[in-house]
Amino acid sequence: RRTVPSPSRELPVLGDYDVVVVGGGTSGTPAAIGAARGGAKTLLVEYIHALGGVGTDGRVTGYYCGNKSGFVDEFQFAVTHSDAAKAHGWDYSSYPRSETWRRMCAKAGVEVWFGTMAEGATVTGRTVDGVVVVTPFGRGVVRAKSVIDATGNSDVAAAAGAKTVFLCARELAVQSAGKSPHRYGRGGANSD
Repeated sequence: RRTVPSPSRELPVLGDYDVVVVGGGTSGTPAAIGAARGGAKTLLVEYIHALGGVGTDGRVTGYYCGNKSGFVDEFQFAVTHSDAAKAHGWDYSSYPRSETWRRMCAKAGVEVWFGTMAEGATVTGRTVDGVVVVTPFGRGVVRAKSVIDATGNSDVAAAAGAKTVFLCARELAVQSAGKSPHRYGRGGANSD
């Protein structure tokens, strides 16, 4: 096995926040918006260049179960009344949904870093107080009073040393997902 030496080095602190949310999907984005609305200086870190996760880029664009009130109603209203939805002609298309998430973040004061992946955590005692990130400009640490792991894979929790359970080759999936019938110019749906 070939290796390349990688000596330990200090990482620059890229920012200090009250709340850092890792993962801009359907749980992380609302968490970031809620934190910012509550007055917290909030950063949302997302490795793809769209918000909404499986609810946008994953093409699971319908809302099938759960509590349809409060923030869910607010989001659905914002999507159906957005210029993007009117342009695409379908309020469940992933493009208006992703743009609606972005606009709601901007309005709440959430700073969003796209193309940025968490690769580790900083821990003091038993407290996660930062996230090691890889940005298009290099690696660094984002310090935070609170870190929310909304990766869907417990990436930050695992990096911080929390006990996690991963699927193995004997497990096919947590939930089977149908094949998305996405075609350009149309929205998608989970066929499962």
